[in-house]
Amino acid sequence: MRTQSNDDTNKGEAMHITIKRALCLIPILLIAALFITYAAIRHNARSPQELIKSKWGIELPKSCVQVYSAIGDIGIDGRGPKYRVFECGDSEYMKKLLQWRSISVKTYDNANVYPVLHGLETDEREIDGEYLIPLGEYMCFRQTKSESSIVLLYSEEQGRLYVFETVI
Repeated sequence: MRTQSNDDTNKGEAMHITIKRALCLIPILLIAALFITYAAIRHNARSPQELIKSKWGIELPKSCVQVYSAIGDIGIDGRGPKYRVFECGDSEYMKKLLQWRSISVKTYDNANVYPVLHGLETDEREIDGEYLIPLGEYMCFRQTKSESSIVLLYSEEQGRLYVFETVI
C-alpha cells in the first residue's frame, strides 16, 4: 500500500534526476555554442581571396591586394552585399584568369552592379569616392549560383579589379 510519504519521496527523486539531467546538458550546450562561434570567426578571418575561391572557385593571383571593401549588413553565414576593390599587378595573368568579355560601363545598371551598390547605400554605408568604380571600359566576368551572384570588372589601365558580390 502506497502512502503519501512514498509518493512525495518518488516525486522528489524524479525532480532530482530531472535537475541532474538538465545540469549535464549545460556543458554540452556551451561546448556546442563555442564550436559554432569558433567556426564563424574562422570563416570570417579568412582573406577575401580565400572567401572568393571557396564560394566561387575563382583563384585570384597573389599580386591582387585588397585596397578597399564595403560590406553590407551580413549574417553570421556571410550573406549580404559585398563590394571589394583589388589592385592587381600582373595584367597578363589577369587576362588569362577567366573568360572575360568586354563591357562599357556607362551606368551602374548596365554592369549589373547596382543591386550591390544600392544594398550598401540602403545599409547607410557610403562608398569612398576614390574606390567607387569609374565609368569606362572593363573586362567583365559574371557568375551566378542559385540566387547569389558575383560580378568582376577588371581594368587593365587602372590595374584594378572591382568585385561585386551578392550572397543570398
